[in-house]
Amino acid sequence: MVSCIAMTACSSGETERAMPRLLIDDHEAEIFASAETWTLVTTDPVPPNAGEVPEDNLQGYRVLGRAELSDPVAKRELVESLNSGIRANDDMVAACFDPRHALRAETATGSAELLICFECLQIYVYRDGKERTETVLTSKLPAATFDRIFEAHGLTIAPRW
Repeated sequence: MVSCIAMTACSSGETERAMPRLLIDDHEAEIFASAETWTLVTTDPVPPNAGEVPEDNLQGYRVLGRAELSDPVAKRELVESLNSGIRANDDMVAACFDPRHALRAETATGSAELLICFECLQIYVYRDGKERTETVLTSKLPAATFDRIFEAHGLTIAPRW
């Protein structure tokens, strides 16, 4: 009977292992780590004309859809895939910035947003909805995982060119 209890404790520990931290600025990484729920956001990658800000927008880009994400397994998949993409970037970057994916987290201490373009390999990191704190380079590796999880939550991703 004792060995059965020990095996149960070991197996539950494996499925509930600690969430890896995003490889971004510590302040924003902490917000993502401590937020119970994240918001998945899909955006229209075409920026609006100068002076025209859509009513529902994220950093000026028209929002196509939003979905709440509280599933720790899906969150871990997103973090692990994004971290793998960040590690895999070899200083490659393009000039387009046509974001189709975004993650948003909010806690009592503030909010953080990641606006992501897997075409030009850039992630813009925002604090409290307005201040861009850094640009992080990634690779295309996370795109398939992001597409799968976003689509599983009913979101449509804007077509790529």
